[in-house]
Amino acid sequence: MITLDQNEKILWQGTPSARVLATWFFSKIGGFLLFIVIMAFFLSPLLFSEKAGRFFPFLIAIGTFLLILAVLAFLYIIFLRRTYEYYITSNRVIFKGGILMKTLRSVPFHKVTDIETSQHVLEQVLAISKLNIFTAGTGSLRAEIIFSGLKNPGEPEQVLKNILKTYKSTGE
Repeated sequence: MITLDQNEKILWQGTPSARVLATWFFSKIGGFLLFIVIMAFFLSPLLFSEKAGRFFPFLIAIGTFLLILAVLAFLYIIFLRRTYEYYITSNRVIFKGGILMKTLRSVPFHKVTDIETSQHVLEQVLAISKLNIFTAGTGSLRAEIIFSGLKNPGEPEQVLKNILKTYKSTGE
């Protein structure tokens, strides 16, 4: 839970869907998996040569080590997802999460310049989206806060749009 300022209320809160695990697994260890595929391609001649008997225990050890790393990475992202919390309060947008590096990022409404929802191909297949919140300080290239793995990004997006519309017209 987060600490709220006086008179501040939570208008919306959420967490990532479990479906986000698939996207995180491939994005966070995608390079690692690509390395494994490339190494398997280059090492495959060893498996089918007459010297394969000498290298087989070595290859089994490497494969076992890589499998253990993949399982540990998957367990890590399972626990990481459980730490992610998203909030829209009456004063700001908040992201909280992390295991090894805990993050609490808060953006007051007067700094929000734009919001957008996005989906890459895997997210479209899994029916999840990201809600990206931009500020003037980050420009248009990188969102200041990202709510990943949302099943229904329209709900927090509408809450934010209503608040920003009211905030920009009244300044409060």
